[in-house]
Amino acid sequence: MKLAKYLFSFLIFSSSLLICQELQYNVLGTIKNIKIPDDGIIYLSTSKGLYKSANEGTSWKQLVSGGVLSFDIDKDNVIITSESNQDTIGMFTNEIVRRKETGDSVQIIDRYLLGKYYDNVPYANLIEAFNSYIYAAIIQPAPKEAQAAIIMRDSASNTWSKIFQTSNGDYRPYGHIYDILPLSKDTIMMSLYYNVQTVEITYDMGNNWKALGGYGNEGGFNSWILSVIVAPINTIIYANKDYGIFRSTDFGSSWNSWSKTFPKSGVFKLLRNGYPPKIFAITADSVYLSLNQGRTWFSVTSDKQFISLKDAVVTTNGKIYLISDNSLYDPQNVLDTTAVLDTTAVPDTSGGGNSSPPTLFKLMQNYPNPFNPTTTIDYSIPKESFVTIKVYDLLGRELTTLVNEEKSAGNYNVSFNAGNLSSGIYFYRMHADNFIQTKKLVLIR
Repeated sequence: MKLAKYLFSFLIFSSSLLICQELQYNVLGTIKNIKIPDDGIIYLSTSKGLYKSANEGTSWKQLVSGGVLSFDIDKDNVIITSESNQDTIGMFTNEIVRRKETGDSVQIIDRYLLGKYYDNVPYANLIEAFNSYIYAAIIQPAPKEAQAAIIMRDSASNTWSKIFQTSNGDYRPYGHIYDILPLSKDTIMMSLYYNVQTVEITYDMGNNWKALGGYGNEGGFNSWILSVIVAPINTIIYANKDYGIFRSTDFGSSWNSWSKTFPKSGVFKLLRNGYPPKIFAITADSVYLSLNQGRTWFSVTSDKQFISLKDAVVTTNGKIYLISDNSLYDPQNVLDTTAVLDTTAVPDTSGGGNSSPPTLFKLMQNYPNPFNPTTTIDYSIPKESFVTIKVYDLLGRELTTLVNEEKSAGNYNVSFNAGNLSSGIYFYRMHADNFIQTKKLVLIR
């Protein structure tokens, strides 16, 4: 059924009104990126360096001076930066540097030189920390084309390995990686522009890459995929610079477009928070929210008028911080409210469910699959039932019990860690009331 408008009544953590304080920081330089590893601790990279505030923006401390191209904070609060600096004779040095804060000082742990030349210097345009691993998207300028690569390392070592490289000598316009989404050590997703734009995935730490979507989903139009996220139940959502949001509920086999929902400026950032996930889409001047895994979206209005937003982050408690060139929009209050929202939206045509309580017992395909070593299993029960979910090997031997308890009606998920198992095919079975279903999962090391 095709409808132009929907009425929703949700109890939501993020209100239809986002109240912000705009803090302007011209003295810090042009703001580029924001990270908030812990609520109240804010890091900003700017044209003058890397800054930190431990009091939600009241005061700032400069941690790194000079050109910080990108950065992230790992699980041990180590700061990883991609830096570009020029000496007095015009020599550029690009490197990846790790630092640890010790009291009031910041100590360098190690440096990794990317290049030192007068021109055509390779640089990391994106740093992504995941568990104990670091991923960097590298751009190698060249006279006829720019090559793109991804390198990774374990934080315990200083050895970087290349897990992706665009091919040399085919004279395509240029290569660029806009987003890296690690799902496990071995399973990594990225958005790549290399003549055409694609969403790619590897299940074996970069030995093989597979295209899941991209060029062709927009009716032949070609643009940049700026952000990718994964929601439960095999759902991938990506943001195309010019043509809006695209969503797949079968892990890339087919796609639906939600481009009419968003302004022409396009979505440059997707954020996911909590479970069930709240998904935010950020444009240059607006914030949109989906409570049903990207099926429908509504505008989150604000008491501030946003202009030329550059980056955004959502904290663990659901607060959104936004930045423009010289401003940080600090959420002073995100209201909990029951609201009826009248929104223009594109209806779900994927044949999936909705946000209502489940009406059927369901066991979903695990995600990711293949996996290494952890995966997630979603399931639904329409009434209070005793639920068991067990994992078996090919011979039918029971390996572990994931769920074995009474559950009220609702949607659930459970994680399975196969760290002690070898590569191969396994099965998981759900038994609840009179419902029994078995599905296959594949572990690849």
